[in-house]
Amino acid sequence: AGTRVFSGGVDVRSPTAYTPAQRSEEFFRLLNAGLKSPKPVVAAVNGVASGGGMMLALSADRVVAIESSSFALPEIDLGSPTYAGMAMVSHLAGGGVSADIALTGRRMSARDAHAHGLVAELVPDAELQARAQAAALLFAGKPAKSFMLSKQWLNQPMIARLEQAHHASAAGRAAGGH
Repeated sequence: AGTRVFSGGVDVRSPTAYTPAQRSEEFFRLLNAGLKSPKPVVAAVNGVASGGGMMLALSADRVVAIESSSFALPEIDLGSPTYAGMAMVSHLAGGGVSADIALTGRRMSARDAHAHGLVAELVPDAELQARAQAAALLFAGKPAKSFMLSKQWLNQPMIARLEQAHHASAAGRAAGGH
């Protein structure tokens, strides 16, 4: 609700019962759930999508965002590389865009994210829910098996990149790097 934050991502500063490895495992499982779901997934981004929140949005089949939203991969400022974020953004928008936001930690405006293909639709605040619902209904009206097979084919390269990112993240933790 509102227009401040879609998702701030994983709260790495608050105490949790999960180890970093368990948290990472669950997060990769969540990203894959959206990418591998046979059903349509639409992200309605209503504010800042930061870190894991940005990755969660990018795992959707369609990202609809309000004009005032923004996207960021700030993990570098927390002393950690964002392997999954870089994998997803470089797959969708290219290495230059990925390097820009992953190495600087800066926020990218929704307009820039749309220009780079990270956001499919940019809408006024009041139209977000209606446009996201329209996208979901459009997808839902397609033959289910054809949609599922098309989605599997389209997401195959990103799923492979995420698997590589998952291994790199685990190796970095094992080496004590982050």
